[in-house]
Amino acid sequence: MDSQLTMANRRAGFFHDLKLRCGDVLCVLFLGLCLNACDSTAPKKTSPAVSTLDLLAFNEQNARMQAMRLDSIAMAWAWPAEGSYSKTGSGVHVLRRRLIDERRRIQAGDTLYWTGRAFLLDSTVLFDWTIAKPFSLIVEASNWPEGFHEVGLEMNAADSLSALIPPHMGWGLSGLPPLVPQEAAMWFELAFHDWRPALISHPAPKQKSGPGWNAWIDAFEAGHVKLDSDWLKSPYLVGGACISWFDSSQRSSAAAFHEGTRVEIAMRTFRPDFDGRPAEDFGWNRWSFEAGDDDQVLPVIEQLMRQHPKRNRWECHCPVHYAFGPDGLPQLGLLPEDVVGFQWEWLPLDEMAP
Repeated sequence: MDSQLTMANRRAGFFHDLKLRCGDVLCVLFLGLCLNACDSTAPKKTSPAVSTLDLLAFNEQNARMQAMRLDSIAMAWAWPAEGSYSKTGSGVHVLRRRLIDERRRIQAGDTLYWTGRAFLLDSTVLFDWTIAKPFSLIVEASNWPEGFHEVGLEMNAADSLSALIPPHMGWGLSGLPPLVPQEAAMWFELAFHDWRPALISHPAPKQKSGPGWNAWIDAFEAGHVKLDSDWLKSPYLVGGACISWFDSSQRSSAAAFHEGTRVEIAMRTFRPDFDGRPAEDFGWNRWSFEAGDDDQVLPVIEQLMRQHPKRNRWECHCPVHYAFGPDGLPQLGLLPEDVVGFQWEWLPLDEMAP
């Protein structure tokens, strides 16, 4: 009897607990339904979509603000009071400080050298170009911001100048970490150093694209590409994005192409002949620099010399867009899908005869 009472008490306790738990669950569910009903009646907060027009309007407003800022700086520095001051259509402010009697004729494809400094507007020094290490720029070809090229052409009329470069003519939204912040304007104080006109006297007319890189690869694989045996006595093929060789018959240099090595380089640029299209020679250039200096040789060429730092004589064929960027080199008639060839030899200056 006692055991039956005990079992009954246990069952009663179990059902009592179950009722309590079910009540709790129902209360939670009811509360959730109420809250959901409240949410459904309240207006939902959503971020408005940003359209392309909104972005364009924002960028235009930002450009106007930047232009007003540079205008006020130029006014504060009294540049507009100088007769040699001008503001270009792209928003670059230029003050030509030492005018020259006879204008230069610096044009696309020429190599320009200058000394001086580039600053942020708070006077932070970004670049310091000295006579020992001047800055070099292939006008309208080197991979520097548009403002650099525009200022370079101002040296047709002056030996020195000051300039204010708006962000959109510099590194813009991307900046140049860690030196140049996003949307940073720049201030230049520059002096003309040297100028080397391109060996071709007039830019070649723009042509329709000829056989491209894939056609050249097919011709190479079929054995129709003939190397200059006078240039490469014993060509050694090097793997990479381009088709390149060094001359293994040349003695290895005692000095290697490493940071700080002073070298002189002679380079020929040409369009190779294949598939019935005649070769076109753009001539030779010769210059000296220190390995590691910015913008002295094309990245594709510097990479080869760093991979094989003791090899002096080279030939390389590659797509124009890979060597010169997505726009190619239209002033020489080299379109992005064309093929360009290079022959070059470098020597360490301390090994060269006087």
